[in-house]
Amino acid sequence: MKRLFWIAAGAAGAAIALHQLRKAAQEHPVARLAEKTIDAGIAKASEAAAAVAGRAGEAVSGFVSDYRSASDERAKELRDALLAETQGSEEDLRARRDRSRQQPAAGAPRPTFSTDEYAGDEAELGYEF
Repeated sequence: MKRLFWIAAGAAGAAIALHQLRKAAQEHPVARLAEKTIDAGIAKASEAAAAVAGRAGEAVSGFVSDYRSASDERAKELRDALLAETQGSEEDLRARRDRSRQQPAAGAPRPTFSTDEYAGDEAELGYEF
């Protein structure tokens, strides 16, 4: 909040000083030259600020495009490293996921699973499920 106050105070001071200079330039012929110089300086400063803003915009857009391409490349590397050969392609996995998310029709019997095929595992593991 303090910074905002001092920024506002500085902007107000600059506006007052500029107003006083222009007022003095109207009253004194020598000061008219100062006003023209100030106006030329302001014009050059605004041109320089526009050029800097343009270069900054180009740098940011370049960074964003580099980041996106590197992110996509890294995501592909991770998919290739983590996807087992037996799982198929990424499209196959997405299709299986979509099929598994489908809701069964209302009133359709729910699938049942038999635990008989795992009966031998309990004795082998030493505990029951």
